[in-house]
Amino acid sequence: RVAKVKPVFMATLTVVIASDISSIEEVAQHPAVLRLNLNIVVVPRSVLENKEDAQALCGYLQQAAVIIGDPGLIRPALENDKEWKNLKWIHSTWAGVNAIVNLPVLQNNQVILSRSGGLMGPQMAEYCISWIVQHERRFDELRQNQKKHVWRPYKTLRPLYSLTVGILGLGNIGEEISRVLTMGYRAKVWGYCNSPSKHSSSTATKLVSGPEGLSELVAEVDYLINVLPHTEETVGLLDGEILSKCKPSCVFINVGRGSICTTQTLLGALEKKWIAGAVLDVLEEEPLPATCPLWDLENVFITPHVSALSLSSEVSELVVDNLQRYCQERDLLFVVDKSKGRKCFHY
Repeated sequence: RVAKVKPVFMATLTVVIASDISSIEEVAQHPAVLRLNLNIVVVPRSVLENKEDAQALCGYLQQAAVIIGDPGLIRPALENDKEWKNLKWIHSTWAGVNAIVNLPVLQNNQVILSRSGGLMGPQMAEYCISWIVQHERRFDELRQNQKKHVWRPYKTLRPLYSLTVGILGLGNIGEEISRVLTMGYRAKVWGYCNSPSKHSSSTATKLVSGPEGLSELVAEVDYLINVLPHTEETVGLLDGEILSKCKPSCVFINVGRGSICTTQTLLGALEKKWIAGAVLDVLEEEPLPATCPLWDLENVFITPHVSALSLSSEVSELVVDNLQRYCQERDLLFVVDKSKGRKCFHY
């Protein structure tokens, strides 16, 4: 049910937008937002770009009951040791909130934190499946042959329907990757989640959980895709010798968080041939230091955290929806459970 808007309450609500996502400021002129009678303040680009002066940005944010912002931009101002007595809700324009979730201002249980979730699934599915196709169809090898003017057809290949893919994490993103693989390409998918009973409608062929389930999954899959968030439960999940249980032909694709395992774990797994290769969009340290050996490995592909981007139109749509929900006292979308430092829904 939609609760009735309270006009008197709405007239006093100040919303501050602090984001470098293009066109996000157009939220202020959206017809649905205009009807809410909000006082919307857009932080000027000059203030956002002056990263040396957090005080200027703090001055804008201090007046807000609602902050809509990029975590990386607003963090320095939120770290300011001031009272945030007006603040009721922060919405992250990013999917991740690691940069701000543990700040003192958010330890106040009265301050809601939400994030721009549900937007990255299709992009990340494209990314992961593109790399699987690239590897199976040997596009790199064909390109090198072209450069050498060599005509050398390959004699065998593995169609996607013959593959088994393991997905660590079956939130919105993991489930979208599973849906495309199973329904679009007829691949077999194993899904790792913390609560299989919460995923009874999953498209995954088989669901597992816990240490035994993880060991079973990694031993069966041709590709291991991590989309898990950064939480106390997931940090270091693939450290130790768990990757030694993989097929030697298995390829690891990481689009979740780099904290799933250390760089040394990856280097060791590759050196010992526990896995055949890795596609890494996220790493333990970003940017990856130029001296890191991963850069020079032929069987490793590194991309600079671009498997999915915050597209302004999609983020704006979600912000408009959540603003309406907040003003109408309905449940917000993608609220973060701050006590766990992770999304409030199961992965």
